[in-house]
Amino acid sequence: MNVDTTPKVAEKTLKLIVFFWCIFQSIVVCMYLSTFANTVLGLMLSSLIWQIMTELGYALANYLGYRSTAKGKTVSNGKGGRIPFPDFIPNSFDYITQLSNLTKKEKLMRIFFSLSCSIILGILGILGLGILGTSDENPLFIFGWLILFYLLIVIWKIYQRLFSKIFKLKIAWYENSRPVFKSKI
Repeated sequence: MNVDTTPKVAEKTLKLIVFFWCIFQSIVVCMYLSTFANTVLGLMLSSLIWQIMTELGYALANYLGYRSTAKGKTVSNGKGGRIPFPDFIPNSFDYITQLSNLTKKEKLMRIFFSLSCSIILGILGILGLGILGTSDENPLFIFGWLILFYLLIVIWKIYQRLFSKIFKLKIAWYENSRPVFKSKI
């Protein structure tokens, strides 16, 4: 898709992309809070739905001529907390060329990676919830949650490498900390 790159049009398009990305994320949060909050299956489903909505958001951004940078950006809430957020930039000619050189298998492996990772982390999160419980009466409760969160991040990074080796892929580049795979052959 050809995108008019004049600054005014580019700014409006970028705002539209960020708006839809936020809508996709908000849908998942609302579904979780209203429907799934107290069920184990709900936690896993919300993880999977969040992943699907995130991928749809990135696909929409790509269709409109934008992509996320490798690391994204972190927005501060002013009180020391930081929220990760995609940093959308216009697609360059080199990027479009790289993307068009991906085979159908490589594109499907990216989607398969995202969904399988979501399922695995959802299951591990549920197991962690079962071990930690949901009561904050335990003094080690917050410490346990921090350890669980750290372990999930470590497992996610290990899974990226393991996935690459199992399917004989290499990580060509990252978009918002998400790998894009390329065949080793």
